[in-house]
Amino acid sequence: MAGAAIALGSYAAVTAVTAYAHGGATGIVKERMDAMEVMGKAMKTVGEMFKGQTDYDANAIQAAAGLVSQHAQEIPVLFPDSEASRGSKHSEALPVIWEQKDKFDGFAADMLRESKALSVIARDGEQRAVRLQFAKTAKVCSSCHTAFRKPKD
Repeated sequence: MAGAAIALGSYAAVTAVTAYAHGGATGIVKERMDAMEVMGKAMKTVGEMFKGQTDYDANAIQAAAGLVSQHAQEIPVLFPDSEASRGSKHSEALPVIWEQKDKFDGFAADMLRESKALSVIARDGEQRAVRLQFAKTAKVCSSCHTAFRKPKD
């Protein structure tokens, strides 16, 4: 019983932090913000390895790449052309997403391809090759954010 209470309390704390972090977003906007957050954390995990902040771990890179791949394939569905998707004041998405949906979906396809390649290359273990593939994967993130996400304050 105590374990259930602790688990429930932990879930509530995480939910509250996530809700706060997403500024009150709900529905499809929250779903995509959650997915992007997972992808961002996964990329940060790998980036920290290459900055020397954490030890290199090929298995962790594969896991991170798997999370990015999983969410990359969901991206087109998480940005439907609907009022709920476009109209949220909490969204970081620029209207150009729906004006250039093919280009946007192309970035999602690129992210899926590059993150899958990162997983395969990490499995093979040569760090220089992994670093280069990580850079290609990160460049897709950055390019898409530059074109389709509101700038951070």
